[in-house]
Amino acid sequence: MNSLSILSGGAAQGLVASLAPEFRALTALDIAGEFGAVGAMAGKMRHWRSTAQRF
Repeated sequence: MNSLSILSGGAAQGLVASLAPEFRALTALDIAGEFGAVGAMAGKMRHWRSTAQRF
């Protein structure tokens, strides 16, 4: 794993971008973010949950 994936509403994009350099320095991980309208992100999560493998 080389990055932390974030799926979030668009308002968090600036905050995540401002924290990314320090996060990278502390963890050696990048942040891969996908930001957009909350309704669209909720739809992506519902789709992911319906297709994710169950253990």
